[in-house]
Amino acid sequence: MKKLLATILSLLLLLSCSGCSHTKTFDVSSAKTMTLQSGNSGILITIADGSAMESISQNIGSVQWKRAGKSSDSTGWGYRLCWFDEYGSCIEDIVVSGSGQIQWNGYFYTAKGAAINTSLLDELLYQYSV
Repeated sequence: MKKLLATILSLLLLLSCSGCSHTKTFDVSSAKTMTLQSGNSGILITIADGSAMESISQNIGSVQWKRAGKSSDSTGWGYRLCWFDEYGSCIEDIVVSGSGQIQWNGYFYTAKGAAINTSLLDELLYQYSV
């Protein structure tokens, strides 16, 4: 009986902690437009081209992010990405601190495995701002 109780408690503990990892993935496939802003130059561009949006969205969506801590005192950043729905409402807003770190909803997240292709973001900023 003790073994059965211990097994049940272990399973309950395991199940309750499965949501404790604070990982996040982003699905922005419903976005109609997006903005990309450089934290270095301040340049802000709007992207409505489907292939460019898909490249960025796939890159962000392919990364699994692990929550790392509060970002309330952070001041510097590299890029800001915001995806908009058909009504012009921002459906996702991410600040990219580096290729392996983002800020989202008041927290830092670090990449697990893959990272953001920041070269793609730089290329798009150059292409759209010329």
